[in-house]
Amino acid sequence: MKIGFVVNEVATELVKDGMFLVGLDVVEDKLMEINVFSPGGLVGAGRLASFNFADMVIDALEQKVSHRDHDPHRYSNSELATM
Repeated sequence: MKIGFVVNEVATELVKDGMFLVGLDVVEDKLMEINVFSPGGLVGAGRLASFNFADMVIDALEQKVSHRDHDPHRYSNSELATM
């Protein structure tokens, strides 16, 4: 089974569960770990891409909280995760 297929399948399930920022540890063609409490990797990815991903993540989280606080019954966790 190709790792891309596995990652897409896992991602679909994580979104259904309302997860927004999750780290997937992949070694060669194996999914080793799913990190939902401390996804990590943003600093290293930012160095490689010369981009500060943290600002973008914080902005997205603030937007999600604002939507949720404005109308708490309108959005499900999975809707908030993907907006």
